Amino acid sequence: MNAIIFNLTRDSVSMGDDVNAPHTETLTLSNYKISEQSIGEICLNYLPNVAGVGHFWECYINNILIAIIRIEKIEIITDEIFLNENNEMFFKYNSSKF
Repeated sequence: MNAIIFNLTRDSVSMGDDVNAPHTETLTLSNYKISEQSIGEICLNYLPNVAGVGHFWECYINNILIAIIRIEKIEIITDEIFLNENNEMFFKYNSSKF
């Protein structure tokens, strides 16, 4: 496999977020290993900054939960996932409960 393509999508965090930027992006990587660092780099460039505490993101690749992303840390749930040439990476937003 020469290149791995990820079609990134994410939940909206507010109405203003819907106006400012699209929630889809395509990322092409020559190789990819699921790790805190690789997920962190994608999040840094793709996910919006959200003020407050208690919220978090869930990261899914091809409908499989692979990581929980919090401000203070990224928790890898699984790194055993089959990647195709074309993959879906979805970030689900979980707002603070308080």
